[in-house]
Amino acid sequence: MAYNAGIRLTDCTNLVVRFGLEGAIHYTLVGDHVISRLYFDPTMSEGDFTHNYPGKMQGISSVFVAALAARIAVQCDCGDPLSDAVGRAVCDGLNASRELVRRGFGKDAEREPEYPYPVAGIFLASEQSGDSIADVVISDQNTAEDADPHSWCILKEINDPVLEHIAYGIVKEGETAALNNVPIGNFGKLKSVDRNEIESFHSIKNLMREYIESESCTRPLSIAVFGSPGSGKSFGITEIAKSIASGRIEILKCNLSQFDSKSDLISAFHKVRDLALEGKIPLVFFDEFDSDFNGKLGWLKYFLEPMQDGKFMERETMHPIGRSIFVFAGGINNTFERFSGDGADDAATMDPEEARAYKDAKGPDFTSRLRGYVNIRGPNQRGSDDTVFVIRRAMLLRSLLEQKVDNLFDSRKHLRIDDGVLRALIGVKRYKHGTRSIEAIIEMSMLNGRRSWEQTYLPAKEQLKLHLDEESFSRLLGEASQTP
Repeated sequence: MAYNAGIRLTDCTNLVVRFGLEGAIHYTLVGDHVISRLYFDPTMSEGDFTHNYPGKMQGISSVFVAALAARIAVQCDCGDPLSDAVGRAVCDGLNASRELVRRGFGKDAEREPEYPYPVAGIFLASEQSGDSIADVVISDQNTAEDADPHSWCILKEINDPVLEHIAYGIVKEGETAALNNVPIGNFGKLKSVDRNEIESFHSIKNLMREYIESESCTRPLSIAVFGSPGSGKSFGITEIAKSIASGRIEILKCNLSQFDSKSDLISAFHKVRDLALEGKIPLVFFDEFDSDFNGKLGWLKYFLEPMQDGKFMERETMHPIGRSIFVFAGGINNTFERFSGDGADDAATMDPEEARAYKDAKGPDFTSRLRGYVNIRGPNQRGSDDTVFVIRRAMLLRSLLEQKVDNLFDSRKHLRIDDGVLRALIGVKRYKHGTRSIEAIIEMSMLNGRRSWEQTYLPAKEQLKLHLDEESFSRLLGEASQTP
């Protein structure tokens, strides 16, 4: 296509920017106002598609452009506005280029050099069995000052009452049906819709995958996970590891708050070493690593050498630990920022004495050896800006019910539950012990062999008080006059 030096990108009324095989943005210029629409696959995170189909293919961009141009020509001939035609065309382009990667040019290119280019299969992908490409208008950002790439989230564009109804749909029908236009992070049995969580989990997954696949890495991979008690810290990291290499991972848990001396930690290192010598990759959880031991954060200094050199000292003998993954789960600090003082809000709350104690305990040296971290938000609201907590809560509730009482689901996997019970479980202000409280309420309810969860099957009031504000919970039970 000829290039006209007099035309600038800012003058284009329709501009498509493609992000590999994962998605694209369509910019439409109307006067001096820009409308931006994002097209994406809600079932996959960045890089997931190409990882599922290893290897490279030539001509992906050409296929995308060909499918895009063909759809625009057809739609415009039918009288559709150009901007509408481009939107449909972007979906065709993504599906066609994905289909090229799936099919390739034949099973054996050397033996079948004349294998025909799979034109029909590629360009009919959208019409027949193409992937479901979702789209959403990006928040109106028309100046550099307005844009904040770290805060925009699709779910935050939805007002609170609608979010609540989406939460009901998640519990009753599942995430796929209720969140068909929202990205869902899938990591084994772990699912998340929180943007920051998804990005952090995806980074951790990439770190683990690279570590497991690279035999040259001999020292441990060190990551940290933070969250309130019961938020599911160990579950999240375990599911990520299993989704990568379930057959090679061996889980080992050590609660440092229960250790009495350094010798207890040495014994734990020996267990890790034994598993590594068996050919396993130990996934070691050091729970409450930030607890006090002979002073504030007293355990940190004992991890510096194992993290850096992959060795630990016992008396005068140095032992290699072997390939392993260290997961440091915070017990005192709910976020990495609170632990390290890294962040405007949390740094302001770390007084000089805390900062000095953190430095004296080798906190900066410890943090420099970490290769990643994740803050898990859990089922409770964290500040007034956390409007999507009801979605996290609903996904967690759905997952626990599927695991523990599958008899409550019909053949279509629809949950049979009383409207009041559902409203109360989703709407209660706070679960005292996070995920553990939701799990406990399910286990204390009389659901064994039942076909639906009715109010009469809930635990007694005195039992409910252990895990939530029973008075507000009861009010929500009685307010269910309309179907959620």
